[in-house]
Order: sequence, then structure tokens, then C-alpha cells
Amino acid sequence: MYVVRVFVKPSLDATVFLDRLYRQRGVRGLFDGVGLHPYAADPSLMAADISAVRSVMRSHGEGRKGLYITEFGWGSQTRAAGGDKFEQGP
Repeated sequence: MYVVRVFVKPSLDATVFLDRLYRQRGVRGLFDGVGLHPYAADPSLMAADISAVRSVMRSHGEGRKGLYITEFGWGSQTRAAGGDKFEQGP
């Protein structure tokens, strides 16, 4: 199994990146699944990001491949100090 990490600067939306990656000849056979870090300011946005990535996979005939949520978390900033809905405070 190979793990390919690609860092793009400036940042690029995951769906745009994945769609561009799929458009490269021969890339489909090089991976078994997609890993996603769906950080968002609101849980509903996180779900939308996950659905959008799955949609890109389906549009390229890869809807049955694994989609792995490999990182997410809750910050320690309080909402009163400007934190978002995932922030739980210390």
C-alpha cells in the first residue's frame, strides 16, 4: 500500500484538488481510497464537505472506493473568545 501526500500552496478546496487529480491519466489505479481532514466552522459544513468529496469520487466512477475521515477535532478556544461550534473550551 502506498500513501501519497500532496501539499498544494496556496490551499485548494479538496473537491477541486481531487477532481484535478482524477483528470490525470492513469491516476485512478494508483490509490485505494481518499483521506479527508474535514475541518469546518460548523458540523453541517463538515458533512457537506464529506458529501462533496464523495460526489467527486462518484463522478469519476470511484464511488465504491474508501473515503476515510482521517482527522478532525475540537479546539480549546471558548465561543465567547471567538471560537466556532466545534470549540469546547479548555
